[in-house]
This record gives sequence, structure tokens and C-alpha cells, in this order.
Amino acid sequence: AHRLKMAGCARPIFTEEAIKLIFDFTRGTPREINNLCDVALLVGYTKRAKEIGEKIVAEVIKDMVGVA
Repeated sequence: AHRLKMAGCARPIFTEEAIKLIFDFTRGTPREINNLCDVALLVGYTKRAKEIGEKIVAEVIKDMVGVA
């Protein structure tokens, strides 16, 4: 949220459900949070999403787990 605010975003981009899923997957590790959110924002952009919800985050997590 801090990075989005610094970039000039005035409203929340990630839903509460997405934030919970991000935390559960990353266990609160800042680097992992940033990596996951970066990819989720890119996916959201390609889908022209107004917000990043649980569905987009779950899709990114599935792809990340497949890579590991």
C-alpha cells in the first residue's frame, strides 16, 4: 500500500481478500510480498482490472508455485 500511495494511487488496488491471500502465501516476507504483488499488478494491467482481487492473486500464486 505504501508503494502505491507514493506512486500517487488514491484508492486501494488490492481487495481485502487478496491481501489476506498474499499474506498467507508469503508469511509476511517483504521480498516475497513485493514479488507477488508486482506480478499481480502486471496481470491485472493486462486484464484491464480496476482492482486486484483474490482470483488474480490465486492465479499468480499458482504460476509461482509451478515455477519453484
